[in-house]
Amino acid sequence: MTRGVYLVFTNPVSPEREDDYNDYYANVHIPEVVQSDGIVSARRFKLSDSKAPIGPVGDFQYVTIYELESDDLAADFEKHQARRDRGELASSDAMGSPATYAVFELLDEHQPG
Repeated sequence: MTRGVYLVFTNPVSPEREDDYNDYYANVHIPEVVQSDGIVSARRFKLSDSKAPIGPVGDFQYVTIYELESDDLAADFEKHQARRDRGELASSDAMGSPATYAVFELLDEHQPG
């Protein structure tokens, strides 16, 4: 079984729609996405006040990290994308676009101690 992460960087369409964006993302989008094959959990983060990122990632306020576990990460990601393309995942006009995303396969893991 291969482990990995699916990172999705997004923004609300405008600062005035941020509450709508967060409500949609937390209560509609993530519950739908975690039903996709291979996705075992999801966590969302908002860019800290430090504004440390430089480059394209710094253009986004939010990142969602989906934990993956699958015999074939690429195939499961394609199935997820197909669900989206068929309109099986709800959308919201509070979402800015385009999102930036990538799937990463775990190479190694270290823990303190």
